Amino acid sequence: MIARKGSCLHFMSPLMLVALIALSMYASDLSHKNTQLQNTLKSISHSVQHDLEALDIPGVSKASLGTSRVNADGKVESGSNVTAVDPALYRKAMVYVEPRQQETAMHVLSNFNGNMPSDWDLVIVHSPSNEQFMRDRVNKLQLHGRIVQFKRLLPDEFTSAAYNGLFLSVEFWDNFEQEHLLVFQSDAVLCSNSPFQADHFTQYDYIGCGYANSHGEATNFHWAPWPFYGVGGLSMRSNSFQKRCLESEELHHYKSTVANGGEDVFFSMCLHHGYGRRPESAKTLRRFCNQQVMREPSFGVHKFWSQMYEHAPSNTKPLIKHCPEALVLRPEAPLDPQWKAVTSPHPQFNVKAWEKRARKTVKEYIPQHHFDEEKERSRNLVNLDDVPGQ
Repeated sequence: MIARKGSCLHFMSPLMLVALIALSMYASDLSHKNTQLQNTLKSISHSVQHDLEALDIPGVSKASLGTSRVNADGKVESGSNVTAVDPALYRKAMVYVEPRQQETAMHVLSNFNGNMPSDWDLVIVHSPSNEQFMRDRVNKLQLHGRIVQFKRLLPDEFTSAAYNGLFLSVEFWDNFEQEHLLVFQSDAVLCSNSPFQADHFTQYDYIGCGYANSHGEATNFHWAPWPFYGVGGLSMRSNSFQKRCLESEELHHYKSTVANGGEDVFFSMCLHHGYGRRPESAKTLRRFCNQQVMREPSFGVHKFWSQMYEHAPSNTKPLIKHCPEALVLRPEAPLDPQWKAVTSPHPQFNVKAWEKRARKTVKEYIPQHHFDEEKERSRNLVNLDDVPGQ
């Protein structure tokens, strides 16, 4: 091949020149295809925007729907007006409510931090007097990127009545931007031996600790005649559900009627009125949390020591075997004389009598239509029987 002397082509072999020409043609074709790709992406973006604007999607503001800009590399530019689904719908948090300088706080915090995925925030709800106490203990945790928030929402003197009143306030729940809330107190732990995880229970709008075979309408003597869906000392809640309940005119009078029984009674009542997705059975409640008695390999344990209810203290033995983390909450339990007791249920407790009383009184307080099973919103719930390791 003849090439002008002194030019770069003078030093090229015929094979190199052919490769250069081919590379030039490929670059030209790539540029054309990139232009086509940009046009296609823009067309899809316009189409998706039109479809989204035609829908009424919870958490999506139509004002936030816009055409995203694509740069020459085919990437969405950071400053473009991209569709924004409310991120709070997907945020989750552990909520530790404690106004005191509790001795077991470090153990409880370490337990929940170690057993929960790092995408669950940790929110400490505290009083003025224990804020530094709680901060010092959180600083000792291995957080692995977990988001931590401190909220001074409690008074130094905090009674059970004040606790219930706070939890029955929309203003209190407005302090949380997360949707799924795992609420716990200083008498609760999670069980590392459990086959269940937190996300198995976010499908329910409220679920608390199971108590014996109590579930639903008037099955727990201490709650009768109100329906039972779990004790709130360790509970999973949907924040939007709680606000719906508290803002409901239909349920407004129950806030004062049920308040003496606890905020968990009110939210159980709200579930029973069909405002949310409720646990299917007493077994589901016990799989989430055992209260005093070991019946299932539960995700957590709350207040495992006997309070002279239906069951003898000897039932704590299998519970601690499943969840040894709980023993720190009451290390003297094996020293109790009742530890060797074998009677269950407790002989002083007449189970049949309170069941009869509860079922008789329920109709006096709650209209039957409130228990219509057609209001149940649990058709698409995950079957916990399928969880391996039980």
